[in-house]
Amino acid sequence: MSEKLDKLKTFLAEAYDLEKASRLISWDEQTQMPPGGAEGRASMLATLARIQHARFTSDELGRLLEDLSSEMEGTDPDSDDYRLVQVTKRDFDLRHRQPESLIAELSRASSDGFVAWKRAKEARDYSQFLPS
Repeated sequence: MSEKLDKLKTFLAEAYDLEKASRLISWDEQTQMPPGGAEGRASMLATLARIQHARFTSDELGRLLEDLSSEMEGTDPDSDDYRLVQVTKRDFDLRHRQPESLIAELSRASSDGFVAWKRAKEARDYSQFLPS
């Protein structure tokens, strides 16, 4: 296996660790969060989303994927490594078009919306959720 492929796999493992941290905070937000913790959890999730996006759309990853795509020419297109590079490149290309600020804003809006929905559900008053 090439050094570049090892580097991609390490990069993706770290990206997955960031995703797991986001999911843990989100779980905490939905199950264990104290009443005054919403702003803090929303801020943490927005920061992690921004960091994840910045890392996954970095020029370094783009160059690595280009190099690996060239290296993979002539390789069995059904091999795990070939598909890993192709799928990661597709995800990179899609995410690269999304501004970092939008990703953080969407994450914060999702957290704020969840809190508003929970409040509206308890009050049985949809109008409290409507602005979200």
